[in-house]
Amino acid sequence: MQDPAGAVNAAFVAVEAEIANVSNDLRNRHYNTTDSEHAWRQDFLLKLTEKSTALLHIMEVDRRAAEEARAAAEAARVAADEAALQQAFADGVITPKLAEALWRRAQRSDDNTCVTAASHGPLELLKLARACGCPWDNTMMSVAALGGHLDVCKRSPMQRRWRARLRQVAFLERAYWQPAYDDRSPAELLSVITAIDGELRGELQRDAAIAADVRAAAMYELLRDILVTEGAVRWDELSAAAVQGVCTGALSRDAFVAQHAAALRDAPRLFDKLRNLAAAARQLHHLPRDALLSPALALLLHGTVMQGLCEPEGCGAYRAVDVMPAGTGTTRYAARGDVEPQLSELMEVVNAELRECASSGDGLRLGAFFLSDFLLIHPFRNGNGRVGRLLLQHIGRRLSVLPFTSNLNCKGRDLYISALEDRGAGVPCSTLATLLLHCVHKSACDLRAGFL
Repeated sequence: MQDPAGAVNAAFVAVEAEIANVSNDLRNRHYNTTDSEHAWRQDFLLKLTEKSTALLHIMEVDRRAAEEARAAAEAARVAADEAALQQAFADGVITPKLAEALWRRAQRSDDNTCVTAASHGPLELLKLARACGCPWDNTMMSVAALGGHLDVCKRSPMQRRWRARLRQVAFLERAYWQPAYDDRSPAELLSVITAIDGELRGELQRDAAIAADVRAAAMYELLRDILVTEGAVRWDELSAAAVQGVCTGALSRDAFVAQHAAALRDAPRLFDKLRNLAAAARQLHHLPRDALLSPALALLLHGTVMQGLCEPEGCGAYRAVDVMPAGTGTTRYAARGDVEPQLSELMEVVNAELRECASSGDGLRLGAFFLSDFLLIHPFRNGNGRVGRLLLQHIGRRLSVLPFTSNLNCKGRDLYISALEDRGAGVPCSTLATLLLHCVHKSACDLRAGFL
């Protein structure tokens, strides 16, 4: 038996072919064709057109009916899944297939789903629950242990040390770089940051043009800051206009080199660094604000940041050798075999703590902790600072529209390095957290002066 929709479609195709034939006859009318014959063909063409219109209407009705049927079927499936989930909660059992379907469709991560997955699901389901945002708190760990996932739910000694050190990070009441006349406390700086952040958020929602300008200005400052703190350039050697030109493509490589050849040691390489940083920043911008940190994200950013700046095999890959920091200090980087597991555990800790961050102050302390330990792991041969500060900015996006910069312009790289060296084995990175606080405060004031 022929499908009704197929029959209507076949009839429509036949009518359209007949319309084409009659139209062609009318266009190529022969001189021996009588007026009556010509009028008949015109009348016939009109009837065919009416028939074609009617068939089109039938096809549109059928299409809408099919769409409504699909929507109804989807709604029924969702309702059935929800009913099955509720029954699973009542029975205390949830199948991996059901939970996976629900999470992948709606990213469910409510407490009931998380706990049930941990206590009654296989190992793959527990990993899926964590990837979808289930908190790794004491409740989850307890039920995961009862569910037989002791190998996953145990916190490693490294994670325990990281969490203990994170709890010790606090802002210095007075930073040693503050002038004598500057008696502002961390609480005052945070108050200003919070106020300006709120003002900027409101302005961004009201005016799309200003929103684009603010985001662009924040990105230009961030990229300039990264290059300055890396030591590639001094603050006064690289203008915001030059950064903007490279990021937007308005300034070519040759033009950039011509403008900066006299002042910069290696202008071509600096252009490549800046271009790559802009591409990596755009990659981060296209991620959801609540996207989790992951080793895969770090590798992606490293591949973009180092494109054309290192050997292809080292681009977007962990280092394969042990390295040591320059100088004679006591700092030691992670052994090459420990890089991936330590980076994964660090990011797990930070992702879990991010869920609990309620303010910019929490985010700055967490960001300083992450950046400090990311650099101590030193996962790559080169580009660790650039990737680490890009990831720091991604952490900041969760809580603020302000750039999480780490340079106070005129202070350059020296202050940043000094803040990093203040943290050592077992010493909290409070100096670095305080530096970030002062830098973000300055960025906030600059943005307010430029846009509010």
